[in-house]
Amino acid sequence: MRSGLTLVELLVSLAITVILVFSLTIAHNAGVRFQERTLGAVSRFQLIHRFENDLQGRFRTAYLTADASDQQSYFVASASGGDLATVDTVTFTTLGDPIPGAAVASQDELPDRIAKLGPQGGPSEIAFSTAVIGEGTEGGLLLRVQKPSDGDPTQGGRQSTFAAEVAPVSWEFWDGTVWQTQWDTLAQSRRLPAAVRLTYRWGEEDFDRVVTCPLQNSDVTPENPVLQEGGA
Repeated sequence: MRSGLTLVELLVSLAITVILVFSLTIAHNAGVRFQERTLGAVSRFQLIHRFENDLQGRFRTAYLTADASDQQSYFVASASGGDLATVDTVTFTTLGDPIPGAAVASQDELPDRIAKLGPQGGPSEIAFSTAVIGEGTEGGLLLRVQKPSDGDPTQGGRQSTFAAEVAPVSWEFWDGTVWQTQWDTLAQSRRLPAAVRLTYRWGEEDFDRVVTCPLQNSDVTPENPVLQEGGA
């Protein structure tokens, strides 16, 4: 009767142990990679969802006054590269934000109050664009805000990055019957589109995403569309 392990049995046990450890290592690494991919996908989904919600919220506030001669409010799609270039900028005015209590209660003279709190009241101007104005901002979809609107949709205010991961592909505007690629209330019908549609790509993705932004202050419907040539 023998006792203990033979060399062969020891080698077999060692081989089985190595195989088990190797298998567990592969499984663990695969689990880590899967978790990283899952977390990355969830994070990307959350960022995209937040971006689209914020974009829709901005367009929801677009507003035109009823006065056809008022040049302080507008909705204009433009191309920074010239008339024949692809539209890369959408500029519109919104209802003025409520005047903060500090401005109402301030006893300062108007110039001093503006210096401290900035301009207050009146319609604000918002522009989404891929064209950089000035220095210090570049890449992605940019946001320019000017308070109050100065009647010039091409400049003014402060530009910042709205979504660095976004590469806009095209802007379109619903006129009640079809999607248009141009809109200019300063030159054509003074009415807001019913909705804005942005086709874009996110980061390194090789496929298009689409977000539609309804404009709640628009009166455009299929029964009451915009006539792009000759007014409404």
